[in-house]
Amino acid sequence: MEKGKQSGHWTALLAEGGGDPDGGGRARREAGLTTRAVHGHMPVVPNTPLSQPLFQTSAWRVGSIDDFHDVLRGDLQGYVYSRGYGNPTVEALERTICHLEHAEAAVAFNAGVAAIHSVLLDVVPPGGRVIASRELYGGTLGLLDTQLQAAGVSVTYVDPAATDAIVAELPGASLCLLETISNPFLTVADLSTVGAACAAAGVPLAVDNTFASPVLCNPADFGATYVMHSASKYIGGHSDVIGGIVCASAAHCVRLRKVATSLGNMMQPFEAWLCLRALPTLDLRVRRQCQTAGVLAALLERCPSVENLRYPGRPTDGSHAVACAHLRDFGGVLSFELRGGRREAVAFCEALRLVWIAGSLGGPHSVVCVPAESSHLQVSARSSHPGKVSDRLVRVAVGLEDSDDLVADFKQALQASAEC
Repeated sequence: MEKGKQSGHWTALLAEGGGDPDGGGRARREAGLTTRAVHGHMPVVPNTPLSQPLFQTSAWRVGSIDDFHDVLRGDLQGYVYSRGYGNPTVEALERTICHLEHAEAAVAFNAGVAAIHSVLLDVVPPGGRVIASRELYGGTLGLLDTQLQAAGVSVTYVDPAATDAIVAELPGASLCLLETISNPFLTVADLSTVGAACAAAGVPLAVDNTFASPVLCNPADFGATYVMHSASKYIGGHSDVIGGIVCASAAHCVRLRKVATSLGNMMQPFEAWLCLRALPTLDLRVRRQCQTAGVLAALLERCPSVENLRYPGRPTDGSHAVACAHLRDFGGVLSFELRGGRREAVAFCEALRLVWIAGSLGGPHSVVCVPAESSHLQVSARSSHPGKVSDRLVRVAVGLEDSDDLVADFKQALQASAEC
């Protein structure tokens, strides 16, 4: 075996003065152990791997200063620094998600709220106005109420089911912000009507598609300019990643990437790799969660202690007709109120055995929460806030357990809470 080469690896060889027995004029010597450790090289892979490799690197070697400059400017394809200037693993996720969402491009962020915040920063000028659903995730509502309004931006909150009222507010607005399926009331927005009205008014439509996922809806097909996700939920799918995604036109994504590069809120390679690992089972997971959610909704509909059940798959639900026109299935989340108030709601959550109390969703475990004291805590503490939710509201996100086991768990918890 040639010196310095072992089993497809090479060790660093350095030139130094003196005669070269091979006729090159310079002798070669083997570098020290640490130098060889730094300069070790991965073997060349002769075939395509079945899974996306993880490029867990912060920086890249560039051939010349001119190349470095050109890559930074975007004039030359390549990589220099993973904070916004490209990483193959992150780009693989962005390419996959934009295809799933019928969009031209995508940008991955380190959290869902970072994705939403970046869109707001890029689109809404100081003094602008945002039309926002009053049924948004509590973190989004908090973002609108604090950072955005501190920048001189006004927010007009609307009922996502009141399509005519949304359209009436469009003149003069900088952005319209909705969720495909609202959190936590599961209202399905009429994206086709709102999207057409936004286009006519020249107002960008941003849609958080987290609860639907690309399996159930593609808001871009209905005119959404931006489609956003908390990748921590169904896209990640295993409760082990925090991330966000924005899908949009190529031109919009160029602008968003500049914002993200400046803020440093890009998704990291390992988180992108975790999301890529989960995507092949996305459809299977979401379809099963939808099926089981429908079974649980039917159970709750018959329960005398349950009020105001919200699940768009129920024919009696106020969003059912809109959901049938926009969704391929009805989602894996449902919410309801219990007659006994907060005490009974808390007792129900704590009596569940298979369903865990947790603050996120979309993974293999079914989870439950009281949104007023978790996802919407920051707005529910303000009695006059339009996003305030009742402290007897329970939100359930269905996981992958067998439906018969979840039905049994719900029955015993409902009985226990009624007797508290």
